[in-house]
Amino acid sequence: VIKYQNLAQTNHRGVELNLSIDLTHNLTLNGNSGWHRHTIAEHSRDFFVGKRVPNQRTWDNYYSLTYRYGNTGTSLAWLLQTGGFYETSNRLPIDDKNQIDWNIFYQLQNFRLQLNAFNLTDNQVSDFYDYPVPGRNYSIKLDYSW
Repeated sequence: VIKYQNLAQTNHRGVELNLSIDLTHNLTLNGNSGWHRHTIAEHSRDFFVGKRVPNQRTWDNYYSLTYRYGNTGTSLAWLLQTGGFYETSNRLPIDDKNQIDWNIFYQLQNFRLQLNAFNLTDNQVSDFYDYPVPGRNYSIKLDYSW
């Protein structure tokens, strides 16, 4: 049996802004921006006190522009994540993640067919150090709702 115990106490501060704006009858802008500051308040090793919690971004931004007409629609989305470190000593910064996604869909009653293109910028930044991530990729999705 392994006894689990947190090695540190942390402080979490932040603010987020959400928006949804109907630019026209068919065109909608949705978005979210967040600023976060997660720091180590107490640790068994004093060196880590005041350091940033690893794998936590400073800024998270996600915005999408969606156009709908009848049963069809398309959406363009932008993701930007900046700041943060991969490890507790804060010596290995995480690169910025700047990603664009696009999809087009057709809805027919309870069925929805969607074509997706993810990470068009081919930005391969991982949330965890040295963890493989996909680059640009495509998919087809068929949903049925009841």
